[in-house]
Amino acid sequence: MPRFIKQFLYGIFYLGVFALIVFGVYVIFLRPGPSCTNNRQDAGEEDVDCGGVCSPVCFPQNFRPIEVTEQVRIFYPANGQVSALATIQNANAGLAVKAFDYSFDFYDAQNNLLRTVSGQSFIYAGEIRRLAKFLDITESLRVVRVDIRLQNAAWVKAEAFPRPEMVIQDWRAETDGSMIRVSGRFVNAGTLPLPYVTILAIFHNASGRSMGISETAVEDVAPRESKNFTIFYPAVKDIDPKNTELIASASRE
Repeated sequence: MPRFIKQFLYGIFYLGVFALIVFGVYVIFLRPGPSCTNNRQDAGEEDVDCGGVCSPVCFPQNFRPIEVTEQVRIFYPANGQVSALATIQNANAGLAVKAFDYSFDFYDAQNNLLRTVSGQSFIYAGEIRRLAKFLDITESLRVVRVDIRLQNAAWVKAEAFPRPEMVIQDWRAETDGSMIRVSGRFVNAGTLPLPYVTILAIFHNASGRSMGISETAVEDVAPRESKNFTIFYPAVKDIDPKNTELIASASRE
């Protein structure tokens, strides 16, 4: 074999060995390890940089944050009292919010902030949820607008935060003197205990317009257990007790 061909082959061989050494050094010492921020699916995650060890969920392309679907409604049940009702929606069928923070801001006609009341709640996958807030305030009649702010949503997979099975049975609403009295029975139809359940009553007139809200709670409802509840509200003119709407809300945790 000609000498120059041997030299060429030896050169290729040594170059290959050198390249393997360099590659080995890179793999062992220099290449970044698996990460949740490297735009690669290499850390055992469900998708690129999300799910599994990287984050609770992977957000789909059509993901939508929690939305306030209409202007917050305001009611004045008595002097010095004001209540607000917000309607929010989680349009994501595969995602729920285990917890989020909210704030109701109460304003007067001059756009002055009179009071802020904050709290924490949750919303299930695909749910339209009502949030109610009740406030004792000397300037109640000055409140002309209420806004709601939502933040710090803790998103999880829908199956990780399923909606409890709940039923309201044998309820009735009737005028009792100067008050409307709503009574009924809440049933935990599921297999897990419910530590705290709120029951919201929305009072309507004959045409379905909302006229007021009130709320009560039952606690520590065991699986298959039922508990009685009673809700009172002033007998405001034009309220039709037969058009009362009852909504039960509960988290498994």
